[in-house]
Amino acid sequence: MMCFRISKNIPNLLTIVFSFLSTEFMISVMHGIEYCKDDIYIFTGTDEIPCPVCGAKLKVHGTCRRKLQTVDGEKHYRLRVMECTNEDCRKTHRELPPGIIPYKRMDAEKISKIAATTAAEHTKETDTSTWTSIRAWVVWFLEYASNLLAELKTDYDPSEKSLLDRLVFCVQAVANSQKWIQHRLM
Repeated sequence: MMCFRISKNIPNLLTIVFSFLSTEFMISVMHGIEYCKDDIYIFTGTDEIPCPVCGAKLKVHGTCRRKLQTVDGEKHYRLRVMECTNEDCRKTHRELPPGIIPYKRMDAEKISKIAATTAAEHTKETDTSTWTSIRAWVVWFLEYASNLLAELKTDYDPSEKSLLDRLVFCVQAVANSQKWIQHRLM
């Protein structure tokens, strides 16, 4: 019979693990090169973006894979992971192409399409619980982003813009401000 003793240091260990996990941020990149090789979309940002935490240069640290549901089906991405060159910072950041929302498994186009459907139409696209949570998240997120943009004193005017355009702009602004709230509904 095996016996396991629970260490008194578990809370400290969990703090160390979770503080390490929270060191990676997302950077939403406006311009880049995207090509497809062996059914994997490879995205490389062409903008030179400084570290959003400390402002130092970023260097390529590696890549990661990301699977997304799109309106055309499933898409697989290989994204660059960037690392801050500042010795005191060393944070890592994932480079996200336009239309990819941090921590979501659907792209902005699919999310905006589902959110724009009416109650009578939604069963064609998705089940009721997914439709409800997506709509709630989009309403909450656009409100959150609008408040953040007002706080940052931007000149962004969302009037006469499509839901997709508003969502993509707001995702980029919030992700790059490092004020992204990771867990919210969806």
